[in-house]
Amino acid sequence: MEKKLYMTEINCTVVQEDNDLYKVIYQEGEYSGECIYRKVIMKGQSKPIVQEPLVLIRVDMGDIIEYIHRKTPLCSDNFNDINMEIRTDSRERVNKFISSPFRYQ
Repeated sequence: MEKKLYMTEINCTVVQEDNDLYKVIYQEGEYSGECIYRKVIMKGQSKPIVQEPLVLIRVDMGDIIEYIHRKTPLCSDNFNDINMEIRTDSRERVNKFISSPFRYQ
């Protein structure tokens, strides 16, 4: 059985605040939510390797979950699925935004 994807139908915008902060804003009518990521620079101590992972620092998706629940009733069994979908969807959107050649830097 294929998992239901809830986030694909919700309008979304990614904005960059400062050089290292990315905000994923979901909006559907009066319902809104956001996920905020920070890019962290990590330098190796023994090797000159630099990594820039994205860290999810804030999630406020209560309104969007309420919107999804009104559209498709959710039960407690759906919580983990929706939580992972929000994380996965927002992370993919930030990665796509960062790698886009059309964004302003």
